[in-house]
Formats: sequence, C-alpha cells, structure tokens
Amino acid sequence: MNAAVLYARSRRPVPTLLTLVGIAAAGVCLSLLLGDSGAGTEGGSAVSLAVPLANAAVVGSAVASPFAPLDTPGSAAVATARVVHVSLLVAVAALLLLPTTLVSASDEAWPSLVRNTVGYTGCALLGARRWGPDRSWLAAVAYGVLVTAGGTPGPHAWWAWPALAPGDPVSHVAAATLFLLGVALLLPLSSPRPRLQWRRRRR
Repeated sequence: MNAAVLYARSRRPVPTLLTLVGIAAAGVCLSLLLGDSGAGTEGGSAVSLAVPLANAAVVGSAVASPFAPLDTPGSAAVATARVVHVSLLVAVAALLLLPTTLVSASDEAWPSLVRNTVGYTGCALLGARRWGPDRSWLAAVAYGVLVTAGGTPGPHAWWAWPALAPGDPVSHVAAATLFLLGVALLLPLSSPRPRLQWRRRRR
C-alpha cells in the first residue's frame, strides 16, 4: 500500500475532519447567538478567540503518532508527510470557517478567524513539541487568554497579533511566523509524543 495512504490512516483523519466540521458549525451558532462576529464587537471577540483555539487544539493533537517510538524522520518522506498533514488540516479548517462569514455583518470576520487559527496552531505545535500532542492546547490557550486579558493593544504590537485589526499586516506576519516555527519543529528528531516514564527493574 502507498506510504502516504498508510500515514494518513494512522492519523485517523475522519474523526479529525468531523471534529473540525463540528467546530465550524459551533462557530456559526455562536455567531448567531452573540451577534456580529466582526472584529471589535463583543460577539466577534468571543468567536475569534474560541473557534481558532478549538481548531488549533484539534490540529495540535492530530500530530500524535501511534508509532511514536519508531516514527523517526529518517527519510524526507516522513518529514514531508507531517508538514503536508498539518498544512492540509489548517487549510480545511480555514475553508470551514467561510460559513461564519455569511452570518457576520463584517467583511473582516473570515480573515480574522483564519489568521488566529494559523497563529494559534503554531502555538499548539510548539506546545506539542514541549508537552506532547495531548497537552498541546495549553500553549495556545495560555497565549490567547493572556492577549485577551491585556486589552486593546497599540498599533503594530506584533506580540498581540490576535487582538490586532485583521487589516494589520504585522498581525498576519506574526501569526504566519508562529505557524512556520511550529511546523519546523515537526521535522527534526522523533515524532511529538507524551513523555513515557520507564521503571527500572530491580536486580
């Protein structure tokens, strides 16, 4: 069987895709309940935080490998498969966010959601490398909450990219940089996995 097909099946793509669809549907419902999901509104702030964070958590957990102890990128094919896998999931998540734009009165809803999904996914990938895929969401949630609690940032405050206006190019560059950094960490060493504690046998 084709190696790419085997890789895809080992990552259980169907449950992951169904989860992303559910998040998109929840985003539409949340937008309708809270009102306008455009940037700068109360409903928009909630949607632009919760939906991208949920997407990032799903993508971050999807990098887990059932063959973690053996799944080392000895060949370029494995490293390439990881990058393609994560990139496709983010692309699908971005496309599934389009219906949210239809229920929003703002044209900036979709760019804001996509930017935040990309950036928070980068945070989740960094978290997956440090704490394992199961807890990868911690990094994204912590960053999102801190930025939100910080209030309205000044112009071009790149560290607060989720809170900047969707039209600010600095915010998009910062989010893309985080994502690329997270993807880069998928290439070296072994697959991200939870740390295992081994007990030594007493002689």
